[in-house]
Amino acid sequence: GGSGEGKSRNFYVPVVRQLIQLRKQGFPISIYATDDKGAIGDDIVSEVKAAGLSEDEVLRIGTGPNDWRIDLCAGLAPVELAEIIRSVSAQMGGSATDDFWPEMASDLIAQIGVLLQAVELTEAGKAWSAQSNMRVHSILNLLRVAGSDELIDENLHIMAAALADPDETQAIAAGNVHFPSLQAAVTYLGNSYQPLAPVTKDGIRANMRKALKAFAAKPELSAGFADGMGARLLPPAALLEPKIKVINISQIEHGSAGRI
Repeated sequence: GGSGEGKSRNFYVPVVRQLIQLRKQGFPISIYATDDKGAIGDDIVSEVKAAGLSEDEVLRIGTGPNDWRIDLCAGLAPVELAEIIRSVSAQMGGSATDDFWPEMASDLIAQIGVLLQAVELTEAGKAWSAQSNMRVHSILNLLRVAGSDELIDENLHIMAAALADPDETQAIAAGNVHFPSLQAAVTYLGNSYQPLAPVTKDGIRANMRKALKAFAAKPELSAGFADGMGARLLPPAALLEPKIKVINISQIEHGSAGRI
């Protein structure tokens, strides 16, 4: 149905109203609601209030001052995050006949993510995070590091020094880092990616920035979602909690970053 034809009024609001009443009666019903305009949350909160339930029943994810935010790198394997980004990029850009660049960009995001996940557990990583007010393993830092040969080398050197130190190695292991994946990432970045021709790397980075640049350009999105910092911050696993969850983020306004 087109805009203003009554989809909300005649369909989803009555359905939500029934589900909330069942939840009030004790049925184990949870809701995950998202729409491309980021407006669905207000309707659901109104129905929750009308049913006499507390607003605490609702987990609002968004960019408002009282909304919760999701640290998109928390608890997700770097390969999973890279696949989500690749999938969203494909949805936003249509079906491309040449998937070489998107696949290479996805691989770079995954391997940089594996490296940063381990660097975050080192003393050098902790010091950088405190100074920069940003998680090492975050979308913003991933974008920053992947865009610079010098920063890739810098993080590879941090990792090499950490792995030569038994205490640092133990700290990395305690962080549930998968060492075979870490070694594969270090080998790929040092031996396969860095020697590529500059024009090839430019093509890979262009595809990577296409998917993630909106996070860097929009402070309201980068805070929490992409820098991994802030008080009202949750891991993606929080969306599995048995609550009424509404996503108040406009995909129309924020494009691929909003959809991610």
